[in-house]
Amino acid sequence: LKTVAAVSPGCAAAASQLRQMAWVTPMNAALQAFNANQQAEAEALAQRAAFIYQESPLPFFVLGNVAQTRNDMAAAEQQWTTIVRVAEKDTAAQSQELRANAMYNLAGVASGRADDATGDAQKQAAAQAVERGRAFLAAYPKHPDVVRVQAT
Repeated sequence: LKTVAAVSPGCAAAASQLRQMAWVTPMNAALQAFNANQQAEAEALAQRAAFIYQESPLPFFVLGNVAQTRNDMAAAEQQWTTIVRVAEKDTAAQSQELRANAMYNLAGVASGRADDATGDAQKQAAAQAVERGRAFLAAYPKHPDVVRVQAT
């Protein structure tokens, strides 16, 4: 579909619609698997969904949650960062909520890292936590978690 859209730009919208239609089944199955605590299946299905259609934050939400469940915070941070990027221009309420949650999580992980570190590592993590917290506050000043971010 990338080739079709590249060769015939007028077909880009149709190619995107085809991707979205193919995306729905593995995405819904990934959500069901995650909710059923079937982490490996959820991860595989979310990866398939992300491969098919990269313009939705939803597969990255599942992948981030799977990583967090496994206590793989580096992988979770990667997925949350992807959500922030992918959902930035998406005005859908669900996408914006996923983006806000990802930004909040990124600030929280950096804050936790600062709490656990010492010396220069602590200073770097604290600076990152502040930066991420400020980005969250700037993007979502009315979000319910604003009070929590301001407290840290």
